[in-house]
Amino acid sequence: MQITPAIQPIYSVDDPIMLQADTSCWTLLVQVGDHHLSYAIKNQDNTFINFKAYQLPSHNTSREHAVVSDGDIQSGVTSTLEFFLEHDGVLRLPYRDVHIGYDDPAHTVVPIDAYVEEAQQAYFTPIDLLKADDIVQRDRVEDCAAFNLFAVEAHFLNLLRKEFRKFHLHHISTAFLQAIFKLYPDRRGEQLFICFHQHHAYFLARRHEQLLYFHRLTFTSETDVLYHVLAVVKHFQMDLSTMRCVLGGEITRQSRLYELLYAYIPIIQWLSRPRPFGYVEAFTHYPGHFFFLNLALGLCE
Repeated sequence: MQITPAIQPIYSVDDPIMLQADTSCWTLLVQVGDHHLSYAIKNQDNTFINFKAYQLPSHNTSREHAVVSDGDIQSGVTSTLEFFLEHDGVLRLPYRDVHIGYDDPAHTVVPIDAYVEEAQQAYFTPIDLLKADDIVQRDRVEDCAAFNLFAVEAHFLNLLRKEFRKFHLHHISTAFLQAIFKLYPDRRGEQLFICFHQHHAYFLARRHEQLLYFHRLTFTSETDVLYHVLAVVKHFQMDLSTMRCVLGGEITRQSRLYELLYAYIPIIQWLSRPRPFGYVEAFTHYPGHFFFLNLALGLCE
């Protein structure tokens, strides 16, 4: 079995114990989308000991971090997972639990008291472009009394059943939603949470107890994000001068994106690594708000 990845990760946290330990009592947390995959490993003591993040070349990414030819890569979440199952043997090791975070735009939040199972496809808008073989899944989010509905490729589910003895499937946005409600219970005032991963971001806006907005945005430039933020603020009549904006994911204070946001939003804070988990020292090489989506999958157990 090939353990050393055939392509280089863009982010990596390693603990030497991985080379000699029994993984059968550990938990694997995978975030996978079209052309990107990351995974974190948590041991029996609830400590994260390993993390890898990969990006395959596509129309909006460079080839810098991948040594594969374009002919080897097909679009789609299923093809991405198949590729990394072949090229990183760590994914095929035996684990006690496997949690998969499906990172795809087709998802929608529906209040539990308004949900009708027989009409679940009607909750998706035409822009979601559900395919004939898509299967609608749902995550229950108790903290906001809602279901997060998402569409999954049928062959993706078949691949999971083939490769993992047992697994739990979630939409990655469910991890984000649950993490915000569990880790940030202070709902006073207006708050906008944004978590970045590769070339997309998840937005969550709330005013006191009310969830105002929850959305996944794919962007090609920093100004796309800024315009979206300003549109959300205007639509919900939020006060930029007092609103608390909390950022997470792969963004730094030195980035142009941060500078653009700070020019309009005076109160910017950072997400922290999800609690109550522990983290090996190698995680401190990265800012505490990095990898938030993948690590937050641990709260879905």
